[in-house]
Amino acid sequence: MSHDYALRTPWYVLARDADRTLLDPSAREPSIQKYDTAEFVGQLLDDPRSSLKFDSREDVWSYPVFLGKFPGNTSGRGRFATHTLVPTGLRKLYQPHHDRFYALAIELFCDAPGFPSPGDLTGVDLKFVVRRERTILPPDPTGKAAKAVHELARKVIRARYKGLSKLPTDALGDSDVAEVLGDPETRGAFEAEYEQLMLSLGARHIAEAWTVAPDGRGSWHEVEDATPENSPELASGEQELPMWRRPPGAGECAAAQHRSLWFGVVPTFSGDMDEAGRPKLDDHSVYRMHCFARKQPPPGHEHCPPRMWWSGPTRRYRLAAFHDPSGTKNRRVTITAPDFRAVAARAGLPAGPGGVEILRPPGSQLTFDPNNGSPKNGEVGGTAPESCTYALEVFTIVAMFVFALFLPVVTFLFQLWWLLTLRFCTPAPGNAFALLESFFGTGATLAQLPIFDSSQPERADRAKLDEVFGVTDSAALLGTVGDPENHRKPFADGASLIRHYIGSLNPADTETGAPTEPEPRPHDPRCA
Repeated sequence: MSHDYALRTPWYVLARDADRTLLDPSAREPSIQKYDTAEFVGQLLDDPRSSLKFDSREDVWSYPVFLGKFPGNTSGRGRFATHTLVPTGLRKLYQPHHDRFYALAIELFCDAPGFPSPGDLTGVDLKFVVRRERTILPPDPTGKAAKAVHELARKVIRARYKGLSKLPTDALGDSDVAEVLGDPETRGAFEAEYEQLMLSLGARHIAEAWTVAPDGRGSWHEVEDATPENSPELASGEQELPMWRRPPGAGECAAAQHRSLWFGVVPTFSGDMDEAGRPKLDDHSVYRMHCFARKQPPPGHEHCPPRMWWSGPTRRYRLAAFHDPSGTKNRRVTITAPDFRAVAARAGLPAGPGGVEILRPPGSQLTFDPNNGSPKNGEVGGTAPESCTYALEVFTIVAMFVFALFLPVVTFLFQLWWLLTLRFCTPAPGNAFALLESFFGTGATLAQLPIFDSSQPERADRAKLDEVFGVTDSAALLGTVGDPENHRKPFADGASLIRHYIGSLNPADTETGAPTEPEPRPHDPRCA
């Protein structure tokens, strides 16, 4: 006997909220589950309840708001954070190199009283699709529409971050406005004002499906959006992503083994491009996913179209950028520098076939006079191809030197003081941090910091300041730093700021990071 199916939020997700049942409209939403290991599929198969909680601060999209060059209402490293992150209501999914992975889970039932298990699923498959949301504004030759939208975005930021004494002074680009206004949860109390503004501007909210042509090239195409009354429809050529049924667990009761739990892997990056070379997935768009069950017609009715049943949409989300700091902090990359002793010993042996070979074509070879560190007389030439092979260690040593040379240069030249607060070197340089913090804690200034005296090793001095900053004559460099906006020299005029800066560089104050909290594992109500 043919019957309808119902796609619902998995039972264990509903069980975490005592007020939700399978009859609630929100129970049509598939569940996005978070993991911190690439082996999450095995974890899911072993226990589908096992996943990580979404963090209310890190797993939502945030917008950076300018606070000032040296925010005065904070202490420690906060004095050098020129921006603060204002969280929105839009979920953020990280990329695999952030050590975050996601599964999409749904449970299949018969659409009958009590939602019984579906039984035999011959001829039934489950898939899911990713849809993109966009708001399209009509041409705006005068710029009035853009100005009105930007002003509303600024008001939303102000409301979400009440610590701002004034509206953000940074100009909001189009992608920034999408960040702020891209989700109803973020707009919050300004939803009615937003809708009225969009109506007055003639804006259109659209949904798009990624469709793939016969030649394999994909692109986003507008589709009719789903409504609470109408399920979405599969677009012609729309990319379908697979879902798999989780097999029964050996330790589960008989009733639980009849459950029909399905999962798919959420794509958070893609190498697909459209015909214009734009990536399929980016960190500016808003996405959602829909699951569907499809049943093929029985034998003898192959001319009939398959029957389809849809879930509701997932929660809207955006994808983290590759260099998202909240994502990159989850993964440490360790590079061991070449051992100069071992490399020097190898240099005394005949050259081997390995290394990095660089081929330089004719007319592409650079020659110059090093001139004791000030190169001159540069020429581009070469009449024959040239091949040079370098040991990999040579590249690494030179690269590390260039990085060490230019990190303080960039920091001081552009006054990006927060750059050094993201560097932690261990072991710390002796007792330099303690001595310097104690010295400036008395109210002493940079000008009063004495020069190095080998007879007084337990005294704060300029050599110890150089050790902390990793640059020679750091006291002089810091003393010349100006803040034209406030007509002062912040490091030279007082001890407070320099003391905070030194404290923020101390590796002893770094956080090891608490493990991500797991989701609760409720008891299956089908089991006694």
